Amino acid sequence: MDDTITLTPAMLALVPTVAMFLQILKKIPVYEMIKPYTPIIACGIGIAAAYATALTNPIVAGILIGVSASAGYSQFKEVTKTNGAK
Repeated sequence: MDDTITLTPAMLALVPTVAMFLQILKKIPVYEMIKPYTPIIACGIGIAAAYATALTNPIVAGILIGVSASAGYSQFKEVTKTNGAK
């Protein structure tokens, strides 16, 4: 079994789509309450999009799409800074 993950053009095309959904999400009034969960929500949207477009290994692909669209790494880094981690 091959354990490599390849970013395909189809996966990269879904990143702006998921980012667009996140921008729509930011317009709803309760966004401030769910703001810390934005990367998780983005991964969920990414997984749904990966299933809808029949990508191979849709869970991993969806997580990569969601994290890419939400800048999840940057948000995770900010949370760890806030909690005192180096």
